[in-house]
Amino acid sequence: MVCYDTDRFREFVISDGFTELYDIPVEEMKKLLTDDTELMLFGFRFLRQVLFGENTITLHQETAAKRLEKAKEKLQQLEEEARAKRQAKADEMYEDDE
Repeated sequence: MVCYDTDRFREFVISDGFTELYDIPVEEMKKLLTDDTELMLFGFRFLRQVLFGENTITLHQETAAKRLEKAKEKLQQLEEEARAKRQAKADEMYEDDE
């Protein structure tokens, strides 16, 4: 999206989810919305942050913490569901052996 669809990336940058998570100054946001070169350069910063952990774009810490907690809860739920499925499959195999 950053490299091949700048219009879509621009929509992503102004989306509620993005603006809730990232703290972009108003002046910088104006540049991103009106200047394709600025948007592209910001996109490269964004990729470096997401892929390599170069934290050059400030996060809203409270929102980031909430998202992390929600992701952990989702992972725990998926693990519990997988554990239940494995147990059901094991029980089914045991019943077939009888």
